[in-house]
Amino acid sequence: MTRLKTCDIDTIAENLDTYNVELIEKTGQSLLGVACHACGRKLSEITPLMEEFTVGVVPVTAGQGIITTFSHTVASILVYLGFPASVTEAMDTSGLAEAFEAGVRGIMMSDDNRFVALNLNTQRVIDNSVFTGRGYAAALDLMAGGVKGKTVGVVGCGPVGSAAAGWLMNAGAHVVLYDVVAPAARLLRDLLSGSVNSDSGKTLSRVSVAGDDKVPGLDQVRYILDATPVANAIPDTVLSDTTCVAAPGVPLGVSPTGYEKIASRLVHDKLEIGVASMAVAML
Repeated sequence: MTRLKTCDIDTIAENLDTYNVELIEKTGQSLLGVACHACGRKLSEITPLMEEFTVGVVPVTAGQGIITTFSHTVASILVYLGFPASVTEAMDTSGLAEAFEAGVRGIMMSDDNRFVALNLNTQRVIDNSVFTGRGYAAALDLMAGGVKGKTVGVVGCGPVGSAAAGWLMNAGAHVVLYDVVAPAARLLRDLLSGSVNSDSGKTLSRVSVAGDDKVPGLDQVRYILDATPVANAIPDTVLSDTTCVAAPGVPLGVSPTGYEKIASRLVHDKLEIGVASMAVAML
């Protein structure tokens, strides 16, 4: 998991309205709408549930310590979506106890290794890496007008990329995996090829690895999900006037020049989609 810096997130809360408008322009859905799409839920189902689902955000000092404004930014995103949410006054164990004693129904907390949401009623654990991947896959699906039958390149086969690739396959896309560590891409291909679509029960096989016979290069793929933590991971040469990119990776894997070319078809943020998707998944 990428460790964010304060400068990455210190303006998120004050810019949520602007970000939401941009997301609607690019995907046709609000931040909450994208999160609902990621989780396979309808806005009409989610809205009444979240209005009474109180969430406590617990600051954690373990490891390298607290990222200034992180917990308050997470709480701001939750409140913006419509959840009753607040940051506990205490931290760590005391903060967790404070949240329990306040009777919250959900908790969000993060250390250097995991960022999770906890549904205290169902004892379900929601992992940020998984739901960030699903959230961005959903955003790309919306930008594409549906990825069913289309080729989508997933760059980076770690936890975020793996979750995104699985979501896209279930949405009917043909997924091409790209990773600098070729065995990681092949392992993910093998795992996904043996996965089962819970709706149809049919084994899925719409996944391949860059470099295999007849597999398109990234420059031939119109829809790209960049799940790498590397700057300039997506070369400018592969970006065309029709390329759509969903980029959960931090830092952004598109160069400043590439950004100018695809800005209206690029979805990227530091926390918003991941937190929103986790929040909806808690329900």
